[in-house]
Amino acid sequence: MIHGRTIIRILGVLLFIEAALMLLCAGVAYLYHDSSLHAFLCSTVIVTCIGVILFFCGGKPSLNLSRKDSFILVSFIWIIFSLLGALPFYIDRHIPSLTDAVFESTSGFTGTGNTILNNIDAMPKGLLFWRCLTQWISGLGIIMFIIAILPNFGMNSLQIFSAESSMMLYSKIKPRIATTAKWLWGVYFGLTIVLMGLLMLGGMDIFDAICYSFTTTATGGFATHQAGVGYFHSAYIEYVIIVFMFISGINFNLLILFGSRKFQRIKDNSEFRWYIRSVIILSAAVTIALYTGSDLDFEEAFRKACFHVTSLHTSTGHVTDDYFQWPLAARHILLLTLFCGACVGSTTGGIKCARLVVLWKVFKKECKQMVHPNAVYPISINKKIVAPNAISHVLAFVTIYYVLIIFTVIILCICKVPFMESVGCALNAIGNMGNGFGQYGPSSTLAALPDMAKGWLCFAMLLGRLEIFPLALILSPSFWRRD
Repeated sequence: MIHGRTIIRILGVLLFIEAALMLLCAGVAYLYHDSSLHAFLCSTVIVTCIGVILFFCGGKPSLNLSRKDSFILVSFIWIIFSLLGALPFYIDRHIPSLTDAVFESTSGFTGTGNTILNNIDAMPKGLLFWRCLTQWISGLGIIMFIIAILPNFGMNSLQIFSAESSMMLYSKIKPRIATTAKWLWGVYFGLTIVLMGLLMLGGMDIFDAICYSFTTTATGGFATHQAGVGYFHSAYIEYVIIVFMFISGINFNLLILFGSRKFQRIKDNSEFRWYIRSVIILSAAVTIALYTGSDLDFEEAFRKACFHVTSLHTSTGHVTDDYFQWPLAARHILLLTLFCGACVGSTTGGIKCARLVVLWKVFKKECKQMVHPNAVYPISINKKIVAPNAISHVLAFVTIYYVLIIFTVIILCICKVPFMESVGCALNAIGNMGNGFGQYGPSSTLAALPDMAKGWLCFAMLLGRLEIFPLALILSPSFWRRD
């Protein structure tokens, strides 16, 4: 049974939150005396009215929230937030196309970082702040906030968490998941504040520092300047952002364990070891390729290599250079980085290192099984046996992930997007990466894409943010049949 009225009521409450955030941006617009104030006030009224309608049309909260309810709620949260998040862009007319406004909003809320803006520096401060705030919300905000307040609705918050994220290796830090959510939110907020302070020490003004701290801890990649982080020409700022991109790619549960000084559990974490090794190896390889294949000195080659490897590894999308102008070897290594992803339980997109660890162990098991067919080789992660259904989930996810990339490439090619650019757009939409190839690479935008291509990429970004299954399920006719 689907509790439709309960879902509607919760969506109404969540729209009040989105309206409040828009009102906050109206305050920023007022502070900087820019033209977006009217757009945010109008958007706040519209979103509030829709929230009121949904709230009063909804029914009393059900104590028996089903898994179906969870999948519907989670999917509709991201869809509705993305659609209504386009209102400030469209009403202000800095993005006159509705398709482009929805694309920019979806890219923000999914933490992807793709943009259609060709002159970010000319945008009003209010809209720039809204772009960055949508990415910060997308990191942990919406779902973690729901989990924190769901006990007030009398519902099982674990159902929501399971529906929003396929983190098969998730473990609670505290006995109650709502308490865990508050701890995770605390870590997330704390990282943002610390990064903000460090960026201001590096010479950023408070506005840029807030915006870049939002998009870095959320591993989103939106910038307040067209040149990205390279605008500041500061080695200090680049190193600080490298460190915080890397930290934001770590499972937030591990960050809590680090604060509790439980270092052995961190050391024993298979995914963390894979993550840190891959970042180090790939950064070293790109550094060598840059140092030997260009006229950069070693420090600059090292810094640029670490910055872009970490940015792509964590699906952040921040850039300081057009790395497609780098030596061929460096470009190919960076391309490999797109297939990595960071840790589950972080703010990043992509496949995630935990799944790569499982795939590697499945491969080793199959090799051993061919030599000793009657032997039993259990697969373990973090010294715990991985259940067969979790292994099946990983194999299914990775298969569907690449099938969706191929399908997206085909659709974009039908839209007359060149093949290599189609591959780049597909990888970055599904993986929420933020950087494409060729004419849609790190030094350009996606403004020239046909509307049909942008529409499909919006759907692809949502699929990637929800890790495919929740959105795919609600689009299946069998999902809606009565049990």
